Amino acid sequence: MKIPVIFTNWKMNKTLAETRDYFRRFLKPAAKYRGRVEIFILVPHTVLTLAADLTKGSRIKIGSQDHFWEDFGPYTGEVSAALVRDCGAEYAMVGHYERRHYFHETEDEIRQKTKAALKHQLIPIVCMGESIEQRQSGQTSNILKEQTGIIFKGFSANEIARCQILYEP
Repeated sequence: MKIPVIFTNWKMNKTLAETRDYFRRFLKPAAKYRGRVEIFILVPHTVLTLAADLTKGSRIKIGSQDHFWEDFGPYTGEVSAALVRDCGAEYAMVGHYERRHYFHETEDEIRQKTKAALKHQLIPIVCMGESIEQRQSGQTSNILKEQTGIIFKGFSANEIARCQILYEP
C-alpha cells in the first residue's frame, strides 16, 4: 500500500532566515508522521542547500522548482539539474503551469528537463494539466495524452517509472 504524500511548493518565497525559522518550527511536529506519510518540499534555488542540510535525517525530501536541461554552458540565470543535485535535492519539478504560462515552456522543453533530472539521479515531478477552457470543452483526455506523448517520447519504461506525475488542472 502506498503511503500518503504531503507536498508543498514554496514558489518565490522564503529568505535564508525564514527557511531556518520554518524548519526550526516544522521538524519536530513533522517527526511524529515519520513512516506514515512522505513529506517533500520544493524550495527556491537560493535556499536549496540550506533546506537539504536542515532536513538531513528527517526523511523530509527536498526538491527544486525547476532547472535547465543542459549541464553547463552560456545560460545566464539558469540552474542545471547537476547543480540542483549537488545542492542536496532529491526531487525536481518540471512543467509547472506557471512555467508554461509565464515563460511559454513547451512539452519538448519539459521532456528535456525530465531527461536531465533522471540523468542526475533526481526524481522528476512532471506537471501536466489542461486549462479551464480545455476542461470545459471536454478536451482533458486529449490534452493529457498529447502532453504525455511528447514529454515521454523516447523514454524507457524504467525511466517513466522513476517519474512522478503531478496532475494540476
